[in-house]
Amino acid sequence: MALSKIQSESVNLADDFAFSGTVTGAGETNNIVPVFSTTLTSNANDISWTGATDAYKQYFGYFFINPTADSELRLRIANSSNGFLNGSTAYGFGVINENAGNNGSLDNSTFIRIRASGGGAGSLETYQGSFEFLESRNASAMTSFFSKYTSHDSGANHVGGYSVGSRRQAAVENGFRLFPSSGSFSAGSYLKIYGVKE
Repeated sequence: MALSKIQSESVNLADDFAFSGTVTGAGETNNIVPVFSTTLTSNANDISWTGATDAYKQYFGYFFINPTADSELRLRIANSSNGFLNGSTAYGFGVINENAGNNGSLDNSTFIRIRASGGGAGSLETYQGSFEFLESRNASAMTSFFSKYTSHDSGANHVGGYSVGSRRQAAVENGFRLFPSSGSFSAGSYLKIYGVKE
């Protein structure tokens, strides 16, 4: 078919176009995809996500926690049947907190600690943070969780910290659960997750 050349001002891009062939060179591939978002409308004991798939090898996201008690923020991994591995002692973590007295690490744990309780602030705190979740869908690999958070209490005291943790896999794993060591999460707490394609 002969190629027809038209001037750009002759095309109204607000119109609808129908093509019978394949259009190439238009648009771009979106390698970062929203995969999960939830905001609590009432108090809850945890926030859980079990949507990991082979389409993504890496996830990142954000959390905002409004707690009912000053407690640790903890995480457990979900297996391929969406059961949370709370009986496993294959977790390990290290926490660096603005208040050095709350620093700590633990091998053979039953969870990953993301935020230490207390944290040096004087009153109950809300806190927010970001994370990277590296989950191999390979049964012989390791799943890792890297996070950081910041917060102010009602007395304007600041506290922040970093956490790194992992679990030695015994099977393909499928997500994670955030939960407090005591109390619950109040309405307004949220979790947002994005998948990264290779």
